[in-house]
Amino acid sequence: MKAKRDLQNDIAQLSSSLKEKEKVVLELELFEKMIIRLNSLSGKCQECKSLLDEAKPHFKELMDNHGETDKAMRKRHDKLMERMLKHLRKVHGLYRVGHFMSIYLPLGIAIGVTLGLINSKILYYTVAGGAFGYLIGLLVENYIMKKRSRI
Repeated sequence: MKAKRDLQNDIAQLSSSLKEKEKVVLELELFEKMIIRLNSLSGKCQECKSLLDEAKPHFKELMDNHGETDKAMRKRHDKLMERMLKHLRKVHGLYRVGHFMSIYLPLGIAIGVTLGLINSKILYYTVAGGAFGYLIGLLVENYIMKKRSRI
């Protein structure tokens, strides 16, 4: 519990000292949500505990550098975020907001373009495919939200 508070305090201090653009680039809100989830699951999952332990020195280092990242630190930051997201998705079934929308919308557009090429009405089918993919993505997102499986 103390680790979560320390990490959240580090993120809050870092967030208050950075400009809006830098906060978005570092995705601090997402990290805060992931830390809350990892902390709640760390009692049962050893990997969650190790990810939290790995995040502590990373955010301390970010705090010491006042949020300024070089290429190597940015790479470590992105790798840590991807490992956290992958673990939460694969092991615990938790997904980011828009995860399914980003899958089904392009899939619907691709199917629409294919049907449009076959029937020589590419614009109509592309729009219909995009709308269909959006609808499916929206339905799956709502199901995930009701199931409370979001990060």
